[in-house]
Amino acid sequence: MNEKKVNRMLLYLIGFLCGHSAIVGMHPFMVPMLIAVYYMRQSTFGLFTAMLFGGAALYGGPGWNTEQIFRMGPYVMGMGENSAAYFLIKYSVILVAVLVCMNLEGGLKCRRSGGTRTYLILAGSCGLIIFVWSFICGMYIFGMQDAVLMALFETVISVGTIPVFQTGTQVLLLQKRERDKYNEELLGVLVLTAVCMWGMPYMIGRAVSWLLMCSLYVSWYTLHRFGAGYGMAVTGVCGFIAAVKSGRPELVGGFFIFAILILAGRALSDKRKMGTIMAVTVACILTGLMYDDYFLTFDGIKSVGSALLIFAATPKWLLTVQDGWIQSQYNLQTATEMNRITAEKIRELSGAFKRIEYTLAGCGPAAARVDLGEVGDMIGRFSDNLETAEPVSLNREERLRASFMEHGVIMTHLSSMKNEMNHIQYYITARTKNKRIMLSRDAAEIMSEVLDKQIRVSEDTPAIISENDRVIVFEECAKYRCTYFVRRIKKYGSNVSGDNFSVKEHEDGRLIMMISDGMGSGSLASCESTLMIDTMEELLDAGFDPSYGITFSNDCISAKNSGRCFTTFDMGIIDLYSGELTQYKQGAAPTYIIHEGDTEVLRGASLPIGVLESAECDVIHQELQPEDRVVMVSDGALGDEDEMQEIISTLKTDDCKETLDRIVSQVLFRCKGKLEDDVTVIVAKLEIA
Repeated sequence: MNEKKVNRMLLYLIGFLCGHSAIVGMHPFMVPMLIAVYYMRQSTFGLFTAMLFGGAALYGGPGWNTEQIFRMGPYVMGMGENSAAYFLIKYSVILVAVLVCMNLEGGLKCRRSGGTRTYLILAGSCGLIIFVWSFICGMYIFGMQDAVLMALFETVISVGTIPVFQTGTQVLLLQKRERDKYNEELLGVLVLTAVCMWGMPYMIGRAVSWLLMCSLYVSWYTLHRFGAGYGMAVTGVCGFIAAVKSGRPELVGGFFIFAILILAGRALSDKRKMGTIMAVTVACILTGLMYDDYFLTFDGIKSVGSALLIFAATPKWLLTVQDGWIQSQYNLQTATEMNRITAEKIRELSGAFKRIEYTLAGCGPAAARVDLGEVGDMIGRFSDNLETAEPVSLNREERLRASFMEHGVIMTHLSSMKNEMNHIQYYITARTKNKRIMLSRDAAEIMSEVLDKQIRVSEDTPAIISENDRVIVFEECAKYRCTYFVRRIKKYGSNVSGDNFSVKEHEDGRLIMMISDGMGSGSLASCESTLMIDTMEELLDAGFDPSYGITFSNDCISAKNSGRCFTTFDMGIIDLYSGELTQYKQGAAPTYIIHEGDTEVLRGASLPIGVLESAECDVIHQELQPEDRVVMVSDGALGDEDEMQEIISTLKTDDCKETLDRIVSQVLFRCKGKLEDDVTVIVAKLEIA
C-alpha cells in the first residue's frame, strides 16, 4: 500500500471520528476539518461522506439501540428515534453551505493568496452559516434561549479551531513541518488527536475496549516514531480522554509510566521496534504490580495485548521517516548553503580586486584594465558549477542514511555538485541524536565506505556534527599528494634576496608553485618579484585563468617600468587528482623532472615579465608518475643547464628533502660559497595519497 492510499484512509478515518465526536448534541469539529482539507486540495466529497456517516452512526436509527453497540456518555445528547435524522439534516445543510461559501469568489481568492482580509471574510461567512442554521434547528427542540447559547458555543468552537485544524492536518497528512512553527504544529496535532480520541467509543459491543486499545497504540506509535517531543504530549491527551470516558483517573498516570519506559527502551535499542515491544511488556507488569492492578486483569491485558499486536504488525516504513516525508526546510538548508557559497565567491572576487588595486598602486592605468570578458567567463564557470548540483542515487543515499543512523546521526538531505576543477563535492544536512556529537572527519570515513571512494572534509566546513541541523561539505580525496621543500639563498654580499616564491595547495586540488626572480639583487629586485607573486596569488585565488593572470601582470609591470626593470616568472601547477603538471614560463630557468632512472628538462623561450607590453607565455603540459620529483630553480643557481643535469644525475636518493639539500650543497660548492646571484630552489615529489 503506497503513501497516497494510506493518507486517504487516514483522512477518512479522521473525518469519521470528527463526525462521531459530540459535545452535548453538537458536532463543532466537522466544519474546521472540512475547511482544512479543502485548503489542502484533498477529497472533500469523501471526507463529507465520512463525517456524516460517523455522526449518524453515533445516534443509530429506529429499531437500532446504539447503547448496545457503542458505550456512550453524558457528552452525547440524543433526540430519541429522530436523533440521526436531526443530525443529518442539520449538518448536511451546514457543510454544503460552507462548501458553497468557499467556492465563491472570496473563498477562492483566500485559497490562492491566503490574505488575512479574505480569510476573515471566509471565517465570518462560515460562522454566520453555522450560527443561523444551528439556532433554527435548536429552537424547535431546546427553546430560544438554549438554542442561542448552543449556536453561539458551536460557532465559536468551529471558527476558532479552523487555523489549528489546518496546521494539524498539514503535519499529519502532508508531513509538512517548519522549524520555526513547532508550537503551532504541536498544538494542531494535539487538537486533532483529542478530537479523534473523543469521538472514539470506549467499547464496541462488550468484547473490545476500543478506546483504551487505540489510545495506547497512538501513544506508543508517536513515542516510537517522533520521540519525547510529540510523544509525551500525545500521551497526555490520550491518557486524559481514556480516563474521562472510562471513569478511571488512574489511567493518566499509567499512560505516562508506559511512556517513560518506552522512551528508555527506544533509546537503548536505537529506535528498534523490538525495543519498544519489550519496554511495553515490562511496563505492563511493573504498572500492574506497583501502580494500578487493572493492567494485570483480563480486560487490561486484553487492551494492552491488542494494542501491542497492532504495533507489532505496523510496517517498518510507517515507523520511520521516509524520503518523501523529509521536511522541506532540510532541502532549504542545502539551498542556503549554495547561496552562502555564491555570496562567499562574490566576496572573494570583490576582495581580490581591492587587494589587486592596492598591490598594483603606482602601476598606472594598466592596473585598472581588467578584461571584462575574462571576468564574465570566470563567473560563467562558477554558475555552471552550481547547475551541476544533483541528488545522489537513491540506493546509496538510503545506505548512507542507515549507516549514519547506526552511529547516532540523522541525515536529512544529501546532494552533490562539481567544483571548478570538475571534482565532486557532497553537501549533507545532518544532526545527531540524544545530544551526541560526531567529528566531521569520522562522517567522511562513513561516506568513504558507503560511496566506495575516498572522501574528506572540505576546507572552511564545520568540524563537528551536533544536535542542531547544519550543512557539512565533503569532497573526493585527491589521488595524489605532494611533499615539497624550498630553499632561498641571498647573493654573496647582498642584504635582501631579489627572488620571491610561493607554494600553496588550493582547496580545488591544485598545488601551485611560483618563483619570481627580480632583475639583479637587493631591495629593488625584491619589490618587482614580490609584486609579481602577490598579483598572481590574488588573481588565482579570485578564480582567474593562470594565462590571463600572467598577461595582466605583464601589462601592469611593463607599463609601470617602461621596460627598464623586469622579473622572470616560473609557475608549476600540479593537479593532485590527475597527476598532470602544467608549467608556465616567462623568461625563467628550466624545470627538471626526475623520473626513475631518467631526467626530463622543460624549457621556455619567452621574455621576462615587463620587458614588452605584451609577451607570450610558454605553457608546457607534462604527465607525472608517482615518485617523480619536480625541481624548479631561479636562474642564479648555475651557469648552464648541463651543470644542473650533472648534479641531478649524481643523486643517490629519492627523498624530497635530501634531493633539495644535495642540489643546494652542490651549487654552493661549485661557487665556493660566493653566489653571484640570488638562488631559490623548490623540490616537490608526487606520491600516492
